[in-house]
Amino acid sequence: MTDRDDDWTQNYRVPDVAVMLNQTACEARGTHLFGPVDSVIEIVSPGDRTYDKLDFYSKIGVRELLVLDRDPWALKLYRHDGAALTLAADLAPGDGRTAAGEVLPLRFQLEQAEPAPVVVAASGTKWWRI
Repeated sequence: MTDRDDDWTQNYRVPDVAVMLNQTACEARGTHLFGPVDSVIEIVSPGDRTYDKLDFYSKIGVRELLVLDRDPWALKLYRHDGAALTLAADLAPGDGRTAAGEVLPLRFQLEQAEPAPVVVAASGTKWWRI
């Protein structure tokens, strides 16, 4: 994803998952995405810079960002409020709370499990453990 119409390789980020809805303002340009992606998912890995990307995602207008952090385990949902991405939900394993997406019609929960917590995503009466 980039915010540059030209010379995009000088300023871009690569999320784990990027979602563009049918009526998106984002443009798929073959090698990259230009503009505000509707929803992004990031999975924090040791040594990666997921949280360093937040300002960039905010600047280009990403509407929602879901971050799965594994040290310590947490599921964080950020939502763009018109000015910046702000934390809308911060879930811990087994806390029983859910985070509802506004861009994607999904509810998320971080379920306590062994050997590691599991993300549960639900839409209506359907749910998935991922």
